[in-house]
Amino acid sequence: MLPLFQKAYQWLAAVQPPPLNEQITFKVMLGPLVIGTLQADYGLWVFAYSDEFRSQSEIQPIVDFPSVTQEYRSRILWPFFALRVPSPAQPAVREFLRSQPKARANAALLLKEFGARSAANPFRLIPA
Repeated sequence: MLPLFQKAYQWLAAVQPPPLNEQITFKVMLGPLVIGTLQADYGLWVFAYSDEFRSQSEIQPIVDFPSVTQEYRSRILWPFFALRVPSPAQPAVREFLRSQPKARANAALLLKEFGARSAANPFRLIPA
């Protein structure tokens, strides 16, 4: 399914995976509740639910991550988060990348700068 998603959204072709020498952590929030963490972890993406989320029963798990006890790992950013990565062709994104020393259009950098909110879902992504 991920290859089909990437094919449908060609802007991701210009976006590099997280760097092998970098680690960035994001809190995934829904209102005041910490749902979990997303990490760009030295070339891998890692998602895990928080203890706070596991101890509540009102909100269901995210469809892409059905098990609240599993730590999910992938070299490809899951569609749930990839929709937050803007195209490097957008003027604001191009300008941002030009302002960064030696910056590449990597997904972690673009999520950190532009991915806090999405029209696609109510979750917030907060750099930790």
